[in-house]
Amino acid sequence: MPSPLTLNAYNDWKSSCHLLSESLSHYKPYDCKVKYTEQQLEFYDSLSFRFTKAIETAFYFFRALELELTGSSSQYLRDQLLKMEKLEIVDNIDQWMGARKLRNKITHSYDPDELEKIYASLVPYAREIVEACDRAQKHLELH
Repeated sequence: MPSPLTLNAYNDWKSSCHLLSESLSHYKPYDCKVKYTEQQLEFYDSLSFRFTKAIETAFYFFRALELELTGSSSQYLRDQLLKMEKLEIVDNIDQWMGARKLRNKITHSYDPDELEKIYASLVPYAREIVEACDRAQKHLELH
């Protein structure tokens, strides 16, 4: 049975993934040629926030699970992701590193051309985050 810390971290991640999935279900590609109203841009702001939140809660869960299983946490993110890959929670480490890099880019970009590229690449990363959450649930149910 997972510890309360791990379960709480997982539940936070699951909640953030639920909201991210909801945003993905309404996603329409961003078009840099369109002059969006502030209200229309709120969707993309929400999607960005939910994507960022899902990544952060995933990494928090990874750390909690790693601490529970090994008694320590990795110094480097790549090492932590390798452990999650061995547990079959993470499918592709490079994809997660790319998602994290994109998260950092989102917080600093306002150029419409750049935003079009960001949102287009965000969708596959977001889907992987949600799928990994489902795999994590299966892992927790087994232990």
